[in-house]
Amino acid sequence: MIRIIDEKVLKSNSYHKTSLLTYEDGMRFIFKICSLDKNAVSRIAQASPLNVVKVFGYTDNSMLTEFVSGRDLTNPVLDVAKMYESILQICDGLIALHGMGIIHRDIKPSNLILGNDGIVRIADLESAVFTGGNAITDKVFRGTGEYAAPEMLNNQPVDHRADIYSLGITISELTGNCFMDFPFQDIIKGCTAFSPNKRFSSVNQIREIVSGYYENLFSDYFDFID
Repeated sequence: MIRIIDEKVLKSNSYHKTSLLTYEDGMRFIFKICSLDKNAVSRIAQASPLNVVKVFGYTDNSMLTEFVSGRDLTNPVLDVAKMYESILQICDGLIALHGMGIIHRDIKPSNLILGNDGIVRIADLESAVFTGGNAITDKVFRGTGEYAAPEMLNNQPVDHRADIYSLGITISELTGNCFMDFPFQDIIKGCTAFSPNKRFSSVNQIREIVSGYYENLFSDYFDFID
C-alpha cells in the first residue's frame, strides 16, 4: 500500500479543511473534509468531465480530488487568445455540470484552475448540489457574496441560472484588463440581470456567442496580415 508522506494544510476553518496530500510515489491529491452532496459528487466522479477536477473518492463528509499543477484565475495575466479559450472552457465545464442536473453555486476566479496543460478546470466541488434540473431553496448559504446571484443572497429558489450570474461576474473580471473587453459587455449584462428570467437561459447560449467572437477576432486578424 502506498503511504502518504506529507500533508500540507491549504485551508482550514470550523466548517472544512483542505489539504494537499503527497504519496511516496510522488502523486499528489487534494483532500477535503467538508459537508457535500454525495448525489452531485458521485455523478461528477462517474462522468469525469474534462473541465471539472476529477473526483477519486468521497464519503459523507470528505472528498479526494486531483491536484492540478497550475494557478487559479484570480488576477490572471492572459493574452487575448488565452482569455477567450479560458472562458470557453469554463462554459464547457458548466455545460457538463448542468447537463448532469448539478449546480456548482460558487463559480469565481479562485475556483477555476488553469493547469500547466492549458486546460481550465472547475474546482471546489463541496458547494455543488444535484437538483435534477429543478429549483431548490438553500437552508444554508453556499457561495461567495460578491459572486452570488441575488436569489441566493435572498434565500429564494435557485437553479442553474445562479451559476450563469456568477459566470457573468467572473467574465467581467477576466476581461476587465483586456483591450478586447467591449464585445463581452452584452454577455455580462445577459448573465447578471437581477431576475433569473432575464438572464441567459443556458450556458450553451453564452458559449455560442463567445465562440463567434473568437472566430471573428482571428478571422479579422488573418485578413489584416494578408
